[in-house]
Amino acid sequence: MTFFTTILDTEAVPCDAEFTSTGIDLSSEDELFLLLPRVYKQPYKGIKIAQGLEKSIPEMVEHIISSFGIPVKDFEVILGVKRASIYSWKNGVHEPQGNVYYKLYKLYNLSKSHGFDGTRLGRAAKTIKMDGTTFIEKLSKEMLNFHSIDRHYQSLRELAIKRAKFINGASEYPEDNTIVLGSAG
Repeated sequence: MTFFTTILDTEAVPCDAEFTSTGIDLSSEDELFLLLPRVYKQPYKGIKIAQGLEKSIPEMVEHIISSFGIPVKDFEVILGVKRASIYSWKNGVHEPQGNVYYKLYKLYNLSKSHGFDGTRLGRAAKTIKMDGTTFIEKLSKEMLNFHSIDRHYQSLRELAIKRAKFINGASEYPEDNTIVLGSAG
C-alpha cells in the first residue's frame, strides 16, 4: 500500500490501488486535490494554501467575492451553482464539494497571488472581451489561465478607474475600446 500526505494536514493517508491505477500523479498538488473528495468522506473545514496558511470556507468565499470586483450573482455562472449555495458557504452553513471546492481553491489562490484589489468592474466583466472571451467566461473555464485572467482584470480595472475619474470631473468619458483588448475572437 502507498501513502501520501494531503495538503489539508500532515497525516499520511493510505492510497489504494484505485488511485494509483488511474494514472494520476500523486506528487502534483492540483491532481492530488481532485482526489480529496474521494479520500475525505466528511466536509472540509479549511485548506492549506501554498503559503501554508489555513483558511476556512467562509473566509475563502469572502476573499474571492471581495477581490474580483464582481457581484455574487456572477459567481453563480463561474461556479455553476445557485446564489443560495454561495451564501450558505459564506455563512458557514454548508461547504462546497468536489469540483466546486477545487474551483474555489483555484480562485482563492489566483486572487491571493495576482493582486486583485476588488475594484468594481461593473458590466464590463460580462461584456468586454479580451482574446475572444469576457472576464466572467475566463473565470468560468475549468482550466484557469492565470496570466490571461490577470491581464484582463488589470485592463478592466484601468477602464473602471478612468470611468470613476470622469464621474469625479475628468474631461472625457473613456469608451470600452480605450483599453487594449487583444485579438478579436
